[in-house]
Amino acid sequence: MTPILNQDIKNKEAGVIARISRNGLDKISSKKALDKSLENGFTKEEHFRVGADIKALFETVRLRKTHVDYKGRSGVEAIHRYFTEININNKKA
Repeated sequence: MTPILNQDIKNKEAGVIARISRNGLDKISSKKALDKSLENGFTKEEHFRVGADIKALFETVRLRKTHVDYKGRSGVEAIHRYFTEININNKKA
């Protein structure tokens, strides 16, 4: 994922631009994120395969909802939740 760090990724449907920061990459590859994938029935390899494909996934996701930042972080006006269906080794993710 390092080649896409801090580069624009454009969602084809909404035209929204996103960037994966070092912090975002660290969250994707964190023990907490991996443990959540394992709890949901995915393997470590499947977790990181999806992470590696994050650019293509964001380009095709659909906006599901937008809400205020419940954590009240400074400078965050809203949280956008996107959704897509993907299959990994015949498992819905």
